[in-house]
This record gives sequence, structure tokens and C-alpha cells, in this order.
Amino acid sequence: MGRLKITQEDDSVRKVAYLDEVQDVADDVDDLLEDVDELQGDLETVKTDYLAQMDTKANIDGYYEPLSVGTADNLAGKGDGVGATFIHRTTGGDADVADGTATIKSIKGNTIVWNQLVDDDTESVTLISDNKYITIIDNISALVVGGNSAIDVTGGTDMVFNVTLMFGTGNEPTTAAEFEAIFPDSYYPYDTGSLLNFNATGIKTVGFNQFDLSKGYAKVLAGNKYVIGGALTKLEFAKTLTDSKVEIITITEDGMEVYTPERNGYIFVTNADETTIIHLKWSGIRDGEFEEYWESERELPIVTYFPDGMHSLPSGVCDEFYNTKTIKHIKMVDMGSLSWSFSASSNYFYCQCQDRKISTFNAIRSSKYLVGSRVSTNNLNDKEIIVSVASNRIFVRDDDFTDANSFKAGVAGAMLIYELDIPIETYVDEPLNLSYKVSDFGTEEIISDNEDIPQTSPFVGNIVYGINAVDTLRRLPTEYISKNSMINFISGLESAIKHNIVMTWDETTQKYKFVFIEKENGGDEE
Repeated sequence: MGRLKITQEDDSVRKVAYLDEVQDVADDVDDLLEDVDELQGDLETVKTDYLAQMDTKANIDGYYEPLSVGTADNLAGKGDGVGATFIHRTTGGDADVADGTATIKSIKGNTIVWNQLVDDDTESVTLISDNKYITIIDNISALVVGGNSAIDVTGGTDMVFNVTLMFGTGNEPTTAAEFEAIFPDSYYPYDTGSLLNFNATGIKTVGFNQFDLSKGYAKVLAGNKYVIGGALTKLEFAKTLTDSKVEIITITEDGMEVYTPERNGYIFVTNADETTIIHLKWSGIRDGEFEEYWESERELPIVTYFPDGMHSLPSGVCDEFYNTKTIKHIKMVDMGSLSWSFSASSNYFYCQCQDRKISTFNAIRSSKYLVGSRVSTNNLNDKEIIVSVASNRIFVRDDDFTDANSFKAGVAGAMLIYELDIPIETYVDEPLNLSYKVSDFGTEEIISDNEDIPQTSPFVGNIVYGINAVDTLRRLPTEYISKNSMINFISGLESAIKHNIVMTWDETTQKYKFVFIEKENGGDEE
């Protein structure tokens, strides 16, 4: 049996090979340690970034909403805007709207007759008896009732609207301010008469701070108080962006003033910086707080489903827009395209359409004629249009014409809307997201195709806003406790100690303050 002989030379080779393997392992360990160091650095970076995000309350979407109760959809009764009509208004109408989301549950069609009685060459306007008018002459607005009288106008910037024709009998604004709240611009170009149907492209919302530093101004609404603070030396007001500016306030040393504009317009600021703020004043709530300016726009795909706008009739029938479907109830036609006949003995024109549904006398609207409040052709007034439920006909009296051909040519281009006999329903492929961002004390504004000329009637819809839970909970002691058990307790205590007790809530300390007034000598102590 042979024996293995290991020489000294072989042993040296094995040692060298082993040491090479050890060195390779050591090199691998060094590489691993370097990787660990890099990973540790990455972890520290992630941790730092995470903590920074937590400090600024920024979530993955970059926006961390304040505490709200539930969602906008299930907060029934808060900001439930059924029938709310606006083009530009304060958000939600109160201080309880959360900085978060509003949900449009439905949109209703809306149609008004946009007409003006004054053009550049007009010197006087004759008013129709019993109709109401809004007159804006030399920047003085008033509502007047016509009586076949004439008013003098100078032309140019003067405007006179027949609001009875515009909104329908009984639906007219009751004050000039109410009209200007719906149509906030100080001037609109002359229009002989057209139907304005709701056809907005979106909604623009502005947050708590109305002042946009990049533009140097804030858009303000008439009749609202605004708090102004931060860095500035002078304020100026203009009705439009192109009007000359008028100085309205010289800032005092305390750096804050309250301004109530008499008209819609713009407040311009001199020497503003990132601290400048202009916001609505609401009974002391949030007054003087700084918040950066922000604005947000939500697209409304109305034109996709209603290319010629969403309509409504004086009868209350209207086109409808939901997140899952649209319902078209109303059709719009050119009056010149209809087949008209003339009754010489009764002095009226009439026609029929096969697809219309006439169930009430006011199931129609025209850009040229006032809808009459009757279903009979007896004593039909000049420039009046009515419908007959029995004969399914439309009747018009216009003493400017004496035959059907001249009338048909004369009404060409004048639009007419009426109710379809069979509504048209269209379902969307996927539910639409009709939510948009809102803010307490902010504003909402309808976006139209052309902001210089009205292309859309005021918005009418059902909007639900989230409740501002933080402020609601904060006010609970003042709104509930003080009105119930606490008042009863203090009433009994006053009799026992023979003092009058005056209790107030201190917003700064978030505590009650009690003042005891002695009944006999009038002294007091706390």
C-alpha cells in the first residue's frame, strides 16, 4: 500500500491559494460594508424626507385635507344648493364649508332672454306697461316699472334690460343689487335679444385669500366686507381691468382696513409682498389670518353632451345633467325655419311642430317675444307669444307684420325653445367626477367660453359641501352648552347669590369668562 507524500513546495502552494481565498472574502466583505453604508445613507435620506413630509402634513398627493365629517355626498343639508343661481358668488354662503371638496350632485338647465334696449345711437327708450326693467345709466342702477313711458339715455355705456322678458313674469330680480349679483360686470355690449342657455366650461374657485400677488389685484363682489392686511401702502379700485383706478383707502399704521365695495370690481395693491392678504370678513372668524393665494379649476363637460347649451322653460321643465347620464327635455329651433300661417281676422301668426309637448301655457320661451300668461288668443298683446294645449299650436302677435312670409323673414335668427314630447336620455361610459376644490370664505365663478360677452346663463345646481368639523367642534360650547344647561344653572345661581352673572366666551383662551354684578350697589367682581 502506497503512502501520499506532501512536499514542502506543495504545502506552500496550498497556503498561497488559501490566503488568496481569504483576501477575496475580505474584499467581498469590504464591498458589502460599502453597500451597507450606501444603504444606510439612503435610509437616512428617506427618513429625513419622510419627517419633512410629516412636518408639513403633506401626503402622497401633496395635499393634506383638514378634518371633515364623512364625505360631501353623505352630508345632506349642508350647502344643499337646489336652485342656487350664480355666476360669481362666495363659496357655500357660510363659514362652515371645509377646505376640501364640493360635490355637484346634479346640474339643471337654465335659460334667460338676454336683451338690451339701448344701443349707441339711442336717445330714449319707451317702456312697456307692467314690465320691470333694470337701468344702468351713468353707473346708477335701479329697478323701474314701465308704464308706456320714456326714459332718456345718452348711449355708449348706458344699459336698459327688460327683466320681465329676461327672467319671465314673477321671476324678476327685486333689486338692482340682486341683478348685479347674477351679472357682476359693469358693462355688457349691446344685444338685440338672444337666448342665454347654461353652457359653462367649468368652475373656478379661489381660496381664503383673494389677493393674487402675481397679478397685483383681488376680484371683489359688491356688498361684501373685505379685510386687508400685510405689506402694502395704497389700495385702488376699478370696475374692470381696463378702467381708470380710484384710490379707496390709505393704509393706517395698524396695517388693516375693512372695505365694502359698492360695485363689483378689482382692488389693486401698491407695494404688496408675500404677506399681503385680502379676504372676506365673516363676523370675526379667521379675520387677519394669512393664507397663500390659490385657485383651482374643475372642467364641466357640458358642451360634450349639450352642444347648444342646457335649457329651461318657465314651466320648470329643464335639461338635466348627472354623473351617470344626461336627460334632454327641451329643443331649440330658429323661428324662421317654422311653417307660419296668419289669421287676419284675429291678427296673430301660428304654427305647429310634431315633436313638441305642450302641457301648460308657459311651456315655451322665445328670444324675441314675451310669454303670455294665458292659453287663449283673445286679446293677445303685441309682441307676445303663447301656446295652446288643445290645438298644440304656438301663437304670436306682432303688429309689425301683416302676412306670413314677411313674418317668417322677420323672425329668422330668433330662437325658440319648447319641451320635447319624448325626452332623450344619454348614459355616460364611466361615471363623471363632478367634484371640485372649495374653501371656507372663498369664491366660486362659472367659466364661460368668452368672459367679455355673456355666453352662459347663471348656474343652477344641487351642490353639497363638506362641513368644517374643526370649527364646528370648537364652537360647540358657545352654541349649545351656553344655550341649555349652563344658562339654566346660572339663572338659579343668580337668585341664590343675589348677583347678576354675565357669561361670555373668550376665543383667545377658549374658556368662559364670568362677571358677577352685585344687584344692590352695582359693583362687580370676577
